[in-house]
Amino acid sequence: MQSSAKKMKRKHLVISAVNLVEGGTLTVLRDCLASARRDLSADWDITAIVHKSDLIGIEGINYIERPEIKKSWFRRILFEYVESKKIAEDINPDYWLAMHDMSPRVGNVRQSVYCHNAMCFYSMSWKEMFYEPKLILFSWLYGLFYRINIHSNECVIVQQEWVRNEFFAKFNLKRIVVAHPLHENKSNVLLKKSGVRFFYPSFPRAFKNFETLLSAWEIIEKTDALDLHLTVTLNGNENRYSRHLVKKFQHLQSVDFVGIIPKSEMQEKYKNVDCVIFPSLLETWGLPLSEAKEHGLAIIAADLPYAHEAIGSYDAASFYSAKNANELAEKIIAFSKGELHFEKIISKDAQQPFKNNWKDLLSYIVN
Repeated sequence: MQSSAKKMKRKHLVISAVNLVEGGTLTVLRDCLASARRDLSADWDITAIVHKSDLIGIEGINYIERPEIKKSWFRRILFEYVESKKIAEDINPDYWLAMHDMSPRVGNVRQSVYCHNAMCFYSMSWKEMFYEPKLILFSWLYGLFYRINIHSNECVIVQQEWVRNEFFAKFNLKRIVVAHPLHENKSNVLLKKSGVRFFYPSFPRAFKNFETLLSAWEIIEKTDALDLHLTVTLNGNENRYSRHLVKKFQHLQSVDFVGIIPKSEMQEKYKNVDCVIFPSLLETWGLPLSEAKEHGLAIIAADLPYAHEAIGSYDAASFYSAKNANELAEKIIAFSKGELHFEKIISKDAQQPFKNNWKDLLSYIVN
């Protein structure tokens, strides 16, 4: 009986994510926890250490709430390198998955880390430094904190092949897994080959390249015969960069500066647009590209490696030189007339180890 009981003993997985509270990273966390609950709960108990459990909304998980950690870097450092070890000693997990970049100290517990942020691999322009000087500090800090304790992980998980190459070069790691943060069973079929409603959903960071899009829209508004409409998710209240953009481009008559759209309203917004434009210069994935595919929308994206990998196989994407406003304007006008040439893209899986969904990734790391 004792031998049978040992075989039946449930395992315990801790997923720590105290810093993920909004946007694409919160979506990734929700997807991770939903998969853990669905695919592992027959054999595993799941504990999630989060900012607030009501941000997650998934039952069947034991939550530890730590909202105070988000208030300062000092508290975050204390949590990762001191408190996490004490938690591990108290609850004795079999595996610890850190979902927000830093590799915690958890004693002898098996562990992996999921890395979202690529700032330490990005060369900022002087203009970007001026509008968001704190990004200089973030870039340096991420380079530092990625390095601390990173070799304690069984796996370092990143979202794209180009990020894996950067991690190999910078940190000399042995086991880096590329895992695409995708939903399964989406049709990805283009529904509209033309239209007049354009959308760029992104928080206004300096490297998000709103300026190229809005400069392209200036060119478009000089074309009298066009009646196009653009929605951008900023309103000037977010930061210095967004205030600059609104001040510089507020004369544009066919642009709605709507501010950040709540996640609960995004699905409806996608249903009421024809094309997603994505000019960002830096992404570890670019979640709106996947969401655009799910809704059968045309995509006009910066011609950068992250965009090609995130879009994958799709016959409704067109790419332009990332900072070329004239080329972008031409593609927008062409789409509105039904004349845009889409590139038929056939995705290539990343080199192994590579996982294309959460079920496969979680099974891979905990077994």
